[in-house]
Amino acid sequence: MANIFNIIPINVSKNNGVIENIIIKLDYSPKEYQVYTTLFKEYHDTFSWSYEEMLGVDPWIFEHKIKTYENLKLVQQNSDQLILGRHPPLKKR
Repeated sequence: MANIFNIIPINVSKNNGVIENIIIKLDYSPKEYQVYTTLFKEYHDTFSWSYEEMLGVDPWIFEHKIKTYENLKLVQQNSDQLILGRHPPLKKR
């Protein structure tokens, strides 16, 4: 899926070699772009760049777990049925 807007990243990192981008739309004038860049760099510490920096947020909110069962045999689905148009048509009722 494509982006709805034309966007541009702004690197607001204070460390050389570290990329911490904030994404903004390209609809701004050069003056507005400079104002936003300065603002984001000035308030760099208000953004969280990793989950470890989100103090007070329970990890279950952003963790993803795939539950598996140890006693089940793993099987691989036939790839022919995954391609549209190759599976048999559904019967009409």
